[in-house]
Amino acid sequence: MKAVILAGGEGKDMRPLSIGIPKTLIKLLGKPVVCYVIDALISVGISDIAIVVGNSSMFEHELSEYLSKYDIKLIEQVKPEVEGAILSASNFISGSDVFLLAYGDIIAPTKAYEVLLNTYISRSSDAAILITPKVDVETYGVPIVSNEFTIRSVMEKPEAVSEIEYAVAGAYVLPSKFIDLIEEEGNVIRALNDLSARYTVAAALWSGWWVDVGFPWDLITASEYLLSELRSSRISVNADMSPRAVIQGPVIIGDEAAIDHNAVIKGPVYIGEKTYIGTGALIRNYSSIESECIVGAYSEISRSVIQPQTSIGRMSFVGDSIVGFKSVIEPGVTILNVLPSGVEVSRLYPVKVRGKLLSKLGAIVGNNCRIRAHTVVYAGTIINSGEIYP
Repeated sequence: MKAVILAGGEGKDMRPLSIGIPKTLIKLLGKPVVCYVIDALISVGISDIAIVVGNSSMFEHELSEYLSKYDIKLIEQVKPEVEGAILSASNFISGSDVFLLAYGDIIAPTKAYEVLLNTYISRSSDAAILITPKVDVETYGVPIVSNEFTIRSVMEKPEAVSEIEYAVAGAYVLPSKFIDLIEEEGNVIRALNDLSARYTVAAALWSGWWVDVGFPWDLITASEYLLSELRSSRISVNADMSPRAVIQGPVIIGDEAAIDHNAVIKGPVYIGEKTYIGTGALIRNYSSIESECIVGAYSEISRSVIQPQTSIGRMSFVGDSIVGFKSVIEPGVTILNVLPSGVEVSRLYPVKVRGKLLSKLGAIVGNNCRIRAHTVVYAGTIINSGEIYP
């Protein structure tokens, strides 16, 4: 079976992190988001893969190891929107009875794709759509499921959600004639509804964790799920670990990373290659700090995602935040991370702190930013790429 991964979208809701880089190439635990989809497909036995992209040169650089090892093709998207992305792969799909369509910004375990394929095969259906239980479905595509657990229709980001139980989970097994339906209808949702009316489309239920990386804070959610599966530490033999550093819980520490005296790493945590953690720094659980970053002495990072080549100055606090690549947080910066009561953010779920449920979100800091020394950044602040704040 062939697979098509859609990775060419602009990622408007991911701004400012997607300024200058496709959102599917944003790093998480050392690899681009799209690589989690590629790895899952390869694990279920699919290696004939086409990735529809907007800028092939960026993907060629970031995915060079995959492109050299597997039969993976990059197809540049010509026409806009999801419909244009799928039609861009029509020549690749041609000649196949069915193909697997996957969105490149979905992070989920390999078993989710196994459920999709097993459902399609075991039920001898014409197509299958992966669905997952969701309560807040306003930002997702939503399936209407029959009593026989087939897809009757699909709605896009509905307003009325009282009787809706599931969200479309971004993976499909589709007949090649689906390309014709898109050309006829000009819209992927109408094409799916046309497909459901003419053929049997099985609903493949996935009840495990699943993240659609659509907003910056979805990276924190995905990091938490991925790190929660870490059962033992993987510390590179080429890492420079001070004997006085304290490691608690499972951690991943990459090649040539340096952990200085009295630094405390409370896993699960990811620290990328060539990253420096300064004297007395505290890295709390569910943080992902990518390659070539600097965390200054006595700083604290908590439940945050830090993109490559970012520097955080001494005695700073960064909590529940997402910081883009090549940004600089000067010494003594404090990023507050508890939102005011009553503030609601789509897909942001409260966390329990000492028996209380709190909505926690620090700052969303774009790429190539600078936050001036001793600045207090309020919870929920967005700092645009290239900005000097304040």
